Amino acid sequence: MYSQKIELRHLRYFVVVAEELNFSRAAERLQMAQPPLSQQIRQLEQELGVQLLERNKHSVQLTEAGKVFLADAQRLLQQVEQAITNVQQAQRGQVGQLKIGFIATAADSIVPEVLKVYRARYPRVNVSLREMLGRDQLQALKDHELHVGFLVPPGASGMQPQISMEIVQRNPLVAVLPENHALAGKQSLAVNELAEEPFILYPHTSSSVFHDLIVGECNRAGFTPIVAQEVSEIRTLLGLVAAGLGVSLIPSTVTLFRPQGIVYLPLRDSTTDYTIAMTWQHNDSSSLVQEFLAVAREVIKQLQDRES
Repeated sequence: MYSQKIELRHLRYFVVVAEELNFSRAAERLQMAQPPLSQQIRQLEQELGVQLLERNKHSVQLTEAGKVFLADAQRLLQQVEQAITNVQQAQRGQVGQLKIGFIATAADSIVPEVLKVYRARYPRVNVSLREMLGRDQLQALKDHELHVGFLVPPGASGMQPQISMEIVQRNPLVAVLPENHALAGKQSLAVNELAEEPFILYPHTSSSVFHDLIVGECNRAGFTPIVAQEVSEIRTLLGLVAAGLGVSLIPSTVTLFRPQGIVYLPLRDSTTDYTIAMTWQHNDSSSLVQEFLAVAREVIKQLQDRES
């Protein structure tokens, strides 16, 4: 039966004595006098009801029971040290599980750069990634199912007071056309040159921010886009453009993808940026989240400096 009188110090004293097999050297290692050390070991044996050491004038030896107890005591002390290390690292945001949500276009640009640096600095943090629509990220943040999100900021009506938001990337819109399109050979386009073209868009219901961004840009150019097809994935959109089924407007970051059969053209008169924001719970002061935000800001600044 476990005795509450046995404390961690008893185990530490015993382990050092067992390793030295000499009370004088053990006392020196523990920076204490020999008589109190001998008294503590005798107290431990009394509480256990077991002789752990055989002592005589010339030597100290472990009994068979002492050898068994030594292995268990060493393992227990290592577990205690690990527990202390873990809780201290958790306090500093160095361990734990970090849940991050992101939209597809953020995964094509800023998120990989941030994660590369973060994972190198905090290898013991388990990062869980979920590709999600922006509105789903906001709900997950509200429900404490996410720690950080990367999304297109909603309009004023979609903002939530408990969510903090920080712009991390602004990308101009570009046109994407089939490579055999009559306008494909131009150096740039005015948005209204696409007024008679069939558009491939995200549906209003699944990605309304992106949908509204494109429709708003067309409206400002004096027309409502003719919607030929609706898709939910950017790679599907590019594939349908390559197949000649329509044109579209996309963030400039997507131009990193160069599938065959399409061309990207800058827009001369666009006033719209495709903006990505980093979001988190306003009152989340945990080191886990704050350390990630600090790394993200550092990486974002480096990317911005590189582009300027």
